[in-house]
Amino acid sequence: MKNVKFLLTAACSLFAFAALAQDFSDPKYAIWGDTPEERQQNILNSNFLKESCDNKDYNAAAHYLKELLDKCPKASENTFVRGITLYKNKINRAKSLDEKNMYVDSLMLIYDLRNKYFGDHPKRGTAYILDRKAREYLTYKPSDRAGIREAFREAIAAGGDNTDPETVVAYFSNLCDDYKNTDEVMPDEVLSEYERLEPFFEKHPEAAEYKTQFDAAFGLSGAASCDNLEKLYRAKIEAAPDDEALLAQAVGMMSRAKCDGDFYFTIAEKYYQMKPSSETAMFLAQAFQNKGDYAKAMTYLNEALAVEQDPAERQKLLVRIALVGLVANDISEAASAARQARDLNPEDGVPYFVLAQCYASSAAACGGFAGQATFWAAYDTMAKAVELLPSDSEYLEHAKTSLSAFRSRFPNSEECFFNELQEGARYTVTCGTAGRRDDDGPHPLIPLREHETHFHEETHHSIRTGSTLRGGECYLAILVFGRGAGYEVGGRRVDDDRVQRGSVDHQFAERTAFVPFRHAAARGLYAGAGALPGVPQGDQDHDLPG
Repeated sequence: MKNVKFLLTAACSLFAFAALAQDFSDPKYAIWGDTPEERQQNILNSNFLKESCDNKDYNAAAHYLKELLDKCPKASENTFVRGITLYKNKINRAKSLDEKNMYVDSLMLIYDLRNKYFGDHPKRGTAYILDRKAREYLTYKPSDRAGIREAFREAIAAGGDNTDPETVVAYFSNLCDDYKNTDEVMPDEVLSEYERLEPFFEKHPEAAEYKTQFDAAFGLSGAASCDNLEKLYRAKIEAAPDDEALLAQAVGMMSRAKCDGDFYFTIAEKYYQMKPSSETAMFLAQAFQNKGDYAKAMTYLNEALAVEQDPAERQKLLVRIALVGLVANDISEAASAARQARDLNPEDGVPYFVLAQCYASSAAACGGFAGQATFWAAYDTMAKAVELLPSDSEYLEHAKTSLSAFRSRFPNSEECFFNELQEGARYTVTCGTAGRRDDDGPHPLIPLREHETHFHEETHHSIRTGSTLRGGECYLAILVFGRGAGYEVGGRRVDDDRVQRGSVDHQFAERTAFVPFRHAAARGLYAGAGALPGVPQGDQDHDLPG
């Protein structure tokens, strides 16, 4: 501190000495005071203000600032630049809320005085000053919501078309927040401000990122209800019915608001005719699906699919077609679309989710043992869906619940036995959706080559030491035909109900039969010479309750 004071004293002496050599009666110094003596002292005070700020001696700086504001506020723009620096530092160092608020008020006063004396500056005039003030107001007085809105309105009014797009977004975002969180802003104000400010972005296409933020704030505000949006856009569209950009904006806003009124459908279909796209088709399909018009939803999705070339977008469309088909009970269409979607992205769990339900839905048409066996395919496919669906998927809980439902429909051991199915036998699902390919319907049994069957040591262990399979369940090899995808099932894990999977290069899924038959006749077959290697013989198997 002593060094600082010494330097300041030295600076004062230097400036005083230099001042003696200057003629302050010259008219160029008139802005610093009425007399040469006043001009000399005020110039010294301006230099002392700079030195005090540079040395972070803000108490001394405040003294010199007051002197300059009282005696020559028009002399230098730097007086206010340093005054802003001074009070921002005092705010940060305040020891109480009252002290902080006092310094915040002083900071706002500095901006007002700067605007009064330098508002006509060609580069840093009123628009610049009020923009900075609004931002500081938001930073230092965040709870004064009305004051924040007013400060930003003044800044935007001063800046006009040259306003910083970030300032427009900051104002409108805070307005929308106030609508959601306070009783100070009504929906009409949000709508009118959106309508007033939206043309600003039309004049600034380079500010597309800020326009996205602007629209998002409006869409999330809650003020953008379907009724309010219709009021906002109806007159505009009637005045310019072929304005593609306006239609795109209206459709996007009303789609995000999940509107389903006649006005929305009219403009959405009109826009789709102008510019077909998978995104618009998805919006329309969802809207028509919500209305229960599945045929129209399918029409738009299939039209979009016909022209879409991007594989990722095609996969999304196929998933949507599969889901709509499932809801509409068009099982064949749903399964076909799900298989295609699965082939485009085998790591997406939703196609498996749809396929599993298609398999289960078609089981009733098969009847008897064939229908029950279809639930093996449904179970395996749904298990794959559970494996792939993310934890936040809206379909995950339904998929998990379906596993138990499918398992309860499996054939029991007696039904397997009386259908002449033994351990090691293979069963082909040829009935219902699981037994069909996309092109040519049911397939005959295709024998598996020896190397296509493999067993897991864990499964063998579970059978040797007492099967974890429930009594009465029959597990047989299942061949589920489907183009381009397949998985192999080697048995049930010891610790849970999931099946083990391994990759194979053929077009079907396989489940090997490990059947804990309960009847003596069945156990006799189970111990036959054709038993597979590594599988326990009948006399080694633990008896299950009869």
